[in-house]
Amino acid sequence: MFVPEKSETSIDKILVDGADAVPLGRFSLVVKANGRHLSMLVAFHFTVESGYLVRLHLYEDTDLVARAVTASDWDGGQEARNRCKSLPCQGSTSSRHGK
Repeated sequence: MFVPEKSETSIDKILVDGADAVPLGRFSLVVKANGRHLSMLVAFHFTVESGYLVRLHLYEDTDLVARAVTASDWDGGQEARNRCKSLPCQGSTSSRHGK
């Protein structure tokens, strides 16, 4: 669905409480089918028990993804970027898929 070599992820912060960890970060993706770029804040919720990952939840802007894949009036994700301008996105640790 996305172009791996043009997609990036970053983690800004990781919250840990016992068996639970919540990485907070950003996905910057390019849709394979149409070349549209989208950027959004994301969060994962991992639960580890006895050394094994037993639960994983991903929280992302599914409406933004759906519009990037299908909408003819795509604004390049500007609306989503405007929604998250007040959130800290600087100083993150970035990694590029496939590296």
